[in-house]
Amino acid sequence: MASPHDERWNTHLQNYRTFVRVHGRHPRRPSVDLLEARLSEWAHEQRRLYRGQRSQSLRPDRKIALETVEGWEWNPRRGPSPRSDHWENQRAAVERHFAEHGRYPRLTADDPHERRLAGWVKNQVERLPSRDDELGRSRYDAVLATPGWPSRREQTWLQMIQLLEQFVATHGRLPRRTPARTADVSDDDRHEHMLSMWCANQRRFERIATADKPYPEERRARLDRVAGWSWSKRVERVRRVKRSMISYAA
Repeated sequence: MASPHDERWNTHLQNYRTFVRVHGRHPRRPSVDLLEARLSEWAHEQRRLYRGQRSQSLRPDRKIALETVEGWEWNPRRGPSPRSDHWENQRAAVERHFAEHGRYPRLTADDPHERRLAGWVKNQVERLPSRDDELGRSRYDAVLATPGWPSRREQTWLQMIQLLEQFVATHGRLPRRTPARTADVSDDDRHEHMLSMWCANQRRFERIATADKPYPEERRARLDRVAGWSWSKRVERVRRVKRSMISYAA
């Protein structure tokens, strides 16, 4: 009879197989989909066990089971990409831009070349930290050493704004605070509460900004493009009440 631990592992494996079959790909990190994020983290942990990066090692029967998953690789995306030269050219362009302008490229720039370069930076910030293969790690080290590359704090901000944009696109509204510490609160509610607190912090940072330490214009512009965004919490409450009244009247 299988132990509870074995049953949980088998459930994860079955969920992983189902995800691959339904989506035609393996789970990715990071992801706004909590199930996908958990499956990706689980797979990452299995690879670490396989490599001996944990106190325990991966059991042989589990290794065999994972290798039966369609497309499973122990070192995904290993080896150089055919677009390696293009990638390095883009990284070098970011470095040159910083040398010329003293800052990294902006998505709101008038120059289309700078906007494209800023889009490339945004993609690397969102994707590279989740790469657990040799090529991904080497590229991440390379960009972190590039002058003008966004700091880890800036990268965190960019990841949070992406989660906010995805939430608004999915729900058609800004996130609201929920009782995140209540035992029966769902993971989705905790995620929404986290985003709501982050939004509140952005409003506070903007409110206490000074001439010497202004709130970054790039961040302000990105938030202003979020549907329904307001720098005033009161304005947001009024909008919410109006939407509720319209919905009730309908």
